[in-house]
Amino acid sequence: MDLEPKFASGEDREEDGQYADMQRRFSIGVVFSVPLLALTMGPMIGIPIHHWLADMAMGWLQLALATPVVF
Repeated sequence: MDLEPKFASGEDREEDGQYADMQRRFSIGVVFSVPLLALTMGPMIGIPIHHWLADMAMGWLQLALATPVVF
């Protein structure tokens, strides 16, 4: 974590590398979280996912989506 100045100045705001990295990680997290949410909560709201996938395939797919990816 970078040190931050005590008083912020509105001058010369350069593109922050940490902000870009955080935004990239957030986007990747959303890409994996939305399908995982649909798989796990879909049957509770009426989406018949259990008819489309076998239980074992659904378990493996959930594990693959929930496993953290290191970049």
